[in-house]
Amino acid sequence: MQRLVAKAGRAAPRAARLFCCCLLGLGLAACERKPQPEMIFISGQTMGSSYHVTAVRQPHQANAAGLQPLLEQRLAQLDLIFSQYRPDSELSRINNDHKKHKVLLSQELAQVLAASLEIGRASGGALDVTLGPVINLWGFGKDAGSGHRPDPQALALARARSGLDKVRLQGREAEFLHPELELNFNAIAPGFAADDLSELLIALEYTGFLVDIGGELRAYGTKLDGSPWVLGIEQPDPEGRKVYKKVALSNNALATSGDYRNFFEEQGQRYQHSLNPKTGEPVTHRLASVSVVHGSAMMADGWATALMVLGPEAGLQLAEEQGLGVFLLWREGAELKEGASTRFLQLAPWRN
Repeated sequence: MQRLVAKAGRAAPRAARLFCCCLLGLGLAACERKPQPEMIFISGQTMGSSYHVTAVRQPHQANAAGLQPLLEQRLAQLDLIFSQYRPDSELSRINNDHKKHKVLLSQELAQVLAASLEIGRASGGALDVTLGPVINLWGFGKDAGSGHRPDPQALALARARSGLDKVRLQGREAEFLHPELELNFNAIAPGFAADDLSELLIALEYTGFLVDIGGELRAYGTKLDGSPWVLGIEQPDPEGRKVYKKVALSNNALATSGDYRNFFEEQGQRYQHSLNPKTGEPVTHRLASVSVVHGSAMMADGWATALMVLGPEAGLQLAEEQGLGVFLLWREGAELKEGASTRFLQLAPWRN
C-alpha cells in the first residue's frame, strides 16, 4: 500500500505539469485569437443623396451589418421630417398647409429652423430658408435638373412670398406671416443629419468615426492608428473630381459649397444654384467654392451657403468677424486664388 501511494505521489507532478502546459497552450491560442479593433464601412442612400460612415469598431460593438439598420432607421426618421419630395414629410405638410399660420414643429425641425434664422440674420440674409418658391422656379428645388431662367413676373411673385421677415420662431412654435411661405432646408439639413448620426454613434460608444451625408462631413476621434481624419477640399472643376488640398480634422465638421456641380446653361450663359435672396438671381461673382470647418456640421453647412452668396471679399471679412474657420477659392481669369480665415488655419492643418 505504501508503494502504491508513493508511486501515485511521484506520478502526480508529471500530470500537473502536463495539465499546466495544456492550459498555457490554450491561453496562448486564446491570445492569438483575441478580437482586435477594426475599421468598418457603411454606405447607402438618404435624403435624396448618399451617406457614408467609416468607424473604428471595438470587439464588443456591432459590426457593419448590425450597425447599418440602426443608422438607416434614424436617417429614415429624418427624411420623414425634412424631405421636400415626400408629401407625407413634416416639411411638406407645413409647406402645403397655407391655412395654419402657427405651427408646432418637431424638435429637429425647430432646431434647424433656429440655426437657419441665426445664420441668415448674421449674414445679412445671405442664407434664406424661405426662398423655396424662388429655388423651385430656377429648377434647383423639387424639380432639380429642370433648370431654366424663369419669367420675370413669376420671379417677382415668388420673391414676394419669401423673406426671413415672414417667419418667427419661439421655442418650437413657428409663425408664418405669409400664407404661401415655403421653407427649403437643402442648404442645412444634410449637415444636421451628419450631426445627428454622429450623436448616435457617440451614444453607442464609438470613439472614432467619419460621417458623410451628401458631402457634409463630421469627424470624431481618430482613425484606427490614432491619426486624425484627413479630408480633401475639392478642386472646383465640373469635369472631374480632384483634391485641391487636404486637411486634418478631429472632432470637427467640414462643409463645402461651390458653383461647379449644380448648374445649368441656357443661351450660352451658365446659371449656378447659389441664389442671392436680395435679387432672386444666381450669384455672378468670382467665388468658386467655400469650405467651412465648425464644431457642428449643421452650422458649417449653413455658413458655407451664406458665404458662397456673399462672394470672396465680403465672405472672408464676415468669416473673420464671426470667428469662422473658412477656406475660399475664387477665379481670376484662368487662375485659382485662395484665401483662409485665421480660425481655419488653427482648426484644419494642411496635410500632403
